[in-house]
Amino acid sequence: MEHRRLLIIPCSRTKAITPGLLPAWERYQGRVYRLLKELASQQQFPNSIDIVIISGKYGFLRPFDLVELYDQPMTAELASKHCREVQERLSAMCDSNRYWDCFVLLEPEYLAVLGDLHIPNVHIERKIDQSSLERLKQWIMREGRQ
Repeated sequence: MEHRRLLIIPCSRTKAITPGLLPAWERYQGRVYRLLKELASQQQFPNSIDIVIISGKYGFLRPFDLVELYDQPMTAELASKHCREVQERLSAMCDSNRYWDCFVLLEPEYLAVLGDLHIPNVHIERKIDQSSLERLKQWIMREGRQ
């Protein structure tokens, strides 16, 4: 069985203004998404990495889940509301995949929904800045280890 890696990122304040529903991957346009899309366009984003998006409005998302145009940052109240579903869905993903490594790039309000990740290696970044984006890029481009 292939060893997979898990990337957990927040939604984005900057969004495509196209009306209607769009896949989260297309809707979100912030710095994290620009980096990931650039790596993907250069064929430097490994297929062994699964992405989970934590959203203030939706809670747990995957890149191709449909989202509307909205403005709802995570709050303590929303984190509490989404916590159980996010933890259950993450647990199910971890149970059905053999993750050996996880990179979490979530500011504290978003990080509050996670709970325990049962993955051998978990790296957490609590701030989105140039340094954390560079560490994310290095993590993505690392050769797969088992």
